Amino acid sequence: MVLSLTATTFLWYLCNLMSNVIIYTAADGGLVEVSPAPGFTDEYVRANDVPTGISSFITDRCNLPGDDLFRNAWKENGSTVFEDLEGSRAIALNYLKEGAQRALRDSTEETLLGNSPEVTTAAVAAAYQSCKADLEATSSVSEIRTCLSNFMHTYAAPIAAAYSIPQ
Repeated sequence: MVLSLTATTFLWYLCNLMSNVIIYTAADGGLVEVSPAPGFTDEYVRANDVPTGISSFITDRCNLPGDDLFRNAWKENGSTVFEDLEGSRAIALNYLKEGAQRALRDSTEETLLGNSPEVTTAAVAAAYQSCKADLEATSSVSEIRTCLSNFMHTYAAPIAAAYSIPQ
């Protein structure tokens, strides 16, 4: 099989895989990621888009965390971006609650319509409490991601898909 790429596809691929980003911390404590547009240098964008007096650094996009699931928990240490454990935990607990509420609504609606729900409200509630306890006890972002993914893909697949929660 021969793979054929148009020039536009190749440039898009090249720009998205090999581009640098400028990282700085905003006034609210969140990280800002700025990607230079084609034709602009990293230093030009850094000088014009990073607020005066704010430290920043340039890094390859590949050095950022693998997905955006816990994007609002990203922190920087020198020139390294990482997912903060407590911030990731708080985000995961919010996703978990939203997923459990959706699963409970779906189960209740099916029961009220006289149908047998795929999962009972009691099962959802028990799984929610178990996952919540696990999330509160985890010691790594990887464990948080796994615990949340297991619950969401079992009980709240539409929300897992909406938030791009990996399996």
